[in-house]
Amino acid sequence: MKKGKLFLLSGAMLVAAAALGQKKDLSFYLSMARQHTPVFDDLAGQRRSLSLDSAKLKAIYGIQVSADVNLIYAPVIHGWGYDKAITNGQDITGILSLKKEIVSRDNMQTRLQQFSIQGKQLDNQETISRRSIGQTVTEQYIACYGDQLQYLLAREISSFLAVEDHILLALTRTASFSQTDYLLFKVALQTQDLTEKEARGRFLNDLGLLNYQCGIVDTSWTELAPPPAEDAQPVAFNQSLYYQQNQLDSIQIDNTARVIHLNYKPKISVFGDGGYSSSLPGQAAKNFGASIGLSYSLPIYDGQQKKYALLQNNLLSESRQRHAAQRRRQYEGIVMQLNQQLHICEEQINASEKRLLYAKTLIIAGKKQLPTGGMRMADYLMGINNYMNLRATVIQNKIKRFLIINQLHNLLLP
Repeated sequence: MKKGKLFLLSGAMLVAAAALGQKKDLSFYLSMARQHTPVFDDLAGQRRSLSLDSAKLKAIYGIQVSADVNLIYAPVIHGWGYDKAITNGQDITGILSLKKEIVSRDNMQTRLQQFSIQGKQLDNQETISRRSIGQTVTEQYIACYGDQLQYLLAREISSFLAVEDHILLALTRTASFSQTDYLLFKVALQTQDLTEKEARGRFLNDLGLLNYQCGIVDTSWTELAPPPAEDAQPVAFNQSLYYQQNQLDSIQIDNTARVIHLNYKPKISVFGDGGYSSSLPGQAAKNFGASIGLSYSLPIYDGQQKKYALLQNNLLSESRQRHAAQRRRQYEGIVMQLNQQLHICEEQINASEKRLLYAKTLIIAGKKQLPTGGMRMADYLMGINNYMNLRATVIQNKIKRFLIINQLHNLLLP
């Protein structure tokens, strides 16, 4: 086998070993996290509560029915007691009453709109929660994937050095290679074995944290698929969740002002009752009856409560506008900052990959010259170390790139 093919051989061995474990992708972990997060059940409960509030409001403005029964006996003893002209001495009343406030369709729709707005705010909150969970889980997944790549790199180098060990040991036994150089190589091989074990432990630790975040009880080895490529450009602020939330807040404040005005409109109610009311003496059997009526109520003066309520609502509107302007500045500022970081990261990846080609070429050339003394062992090991560092730098920058794109894709403001 040609020495120049050792990297390809070790890489194939590594892929075969990794294929023995389970393979999962980001969508699996996102699905499990959302499934095991109670916040969505809480939001569903709040939606059901809103529908009940809507039904309660309709019931309040519907027909109200009540039943009242009164039994009164006011005795007069030796001339002492309530005036019978007032109490009739005794009284029995059983009345069934009906009442309904007359409200316009516009009035009812305005009041019901409060619940509709709150429902849309819950939808927006759910989207933000999904995005927050998605960002957190994706960040941890990317970190785990980076650990996996670092572990694979350590395995690749270990496999490469293990093949070299057999070759150099044979040369050392035939006195074709310095024993001192071989011992130096052996120390580097053992150090690399420790590095591989540390990389494996770091991956398993971060994988355990990922499982914890997603509500998964599992400690087995899992191979992670690469994170999916996503659009690095977020939506414009006017299409973002924060803009939608601001619009909903504005609509809610306007609706509250309309409700305040409605509370001071004249109120008209119709009512009716029927039943039995009698003082018993006389024609008690004929005291069954009924009545109907109309009531009109017009608020005239309430100590300027309406004025103060509207002023408070205006303060909320002004505060909303200030927060909306700040949100826009924050959103656009973070987008610019993340795009700048992404550009720098991509430049570093390109520069590191170019250097990596030279580092790999140096190792391949050193493999040929090492047995003949054309390259010192210390220089050869330094070349391998440089190659590892460059590969690790490329991995780190690619992981950083994934993280930046995740932030842009799931952009959330603090």
